[in-house]
This record gives sequence, C-alpha cells and structure tokens, in this order.
Amino acid sequence: DAGVYLGRHYRGGKILLSAFGGGDVVVVNSGLNSREFISESNQAYWQTALARPEMATWAVLAWDQNDGPNLVYRKMANDVTFDANFVRVFENTIYTLYVRRDEAVRLGLYTVATTGSTALQR
Repeated sequence: DAGVYLGRHYRGGKILLSAFGGGDVVVVNSGLNSREFISESNQAYWQTALARPEMATWAVLAWDQNDGPNLVYRKMANDVTFDANFVRVFENTIYTLYVRRDEAVRLGLYTVATTGSTALQR
C-alpha cells in the first residue's frame, strides 16, 4: 500500500498529492499529519508546487482505472525538471511514489555509483 510505504519511509518535507482520485486514502494510510501534504486545500501553495515540484520532498502520482490520471500525474508526466529531481521508489496498480533525489540518497532508497550511474534500492 502506497500510504503505508510513505508512512514507513517519510522523514520530513512536504508531500505533493491530489486529494482527488484516492489521494485521501494515501493520507489516511500513511498515518502522517495532513499538514505535511500539499493538495488542493491550499490553492496558492498547490499551484506553486505544481509549477515547481522540487518544493516538495515527495510526490504521489495516481492513475485510477475509472478516473484516469490525477492532476499531479498529468503535470509531472512530461516535466523534465521533475524527472531530473525525483526518483520512483514505490509503484502499484494505482499509485507511484517519487522522492526528491537528494532525499532518496539520504534515506538509502537510491544510490549513486562512482561511475555516475544510478540504482534504485528495493
């Protein structure tokens, strides 16, 4: 479960997610305080974070069979800045969790080899 994974690995920072399309389930299952999440409930912060996702430490992208991709997914799908700054650390049939690259290294979820290549830690 994406929320459980997030709750186990979260060590601070903001989490970008859409509250629609099941995002609320991730919030509840993570056990984290809702203040840690950037969502539609705070429009000014939400719009800024969608334009500059590196403001967040985590991003929750969702693709629901009935609703299709959530807004975070649609905004980040072709964003080269997002791809350069975040790595995928969890994926299931609905949710994909990304963490900012520097935080992933700090948490031991991602390593950078001396050759410059990268490796996802499972």
